[in-house]
Amino acid sequence: MDAPAPVPPPTDTLPKKRRSVRHARAIQRDRTQRALGAPLAEAAVARLTEIVHPATLAQVSYAL
Repeated sequence: MDAPAPVPPPTDTLPKKRRSVRHARAIQRDRTQRALGAPLAEAAVARLTEIVHPATLAQVSYAL
């Protein structure tokens, strides 16, 4: 016996709902409120130096 033929997906499915203007505005506002993906390289280096340098000096018993 042959295997039964696969059932094709229904073609009369409901169309995608359109997003509301309220939802689109909420997404837009959320994106503007979030910080950028990664800080700039100079800012990251400055911040790490600000954090790590005092800790390094404390480990070797130097005073600032």
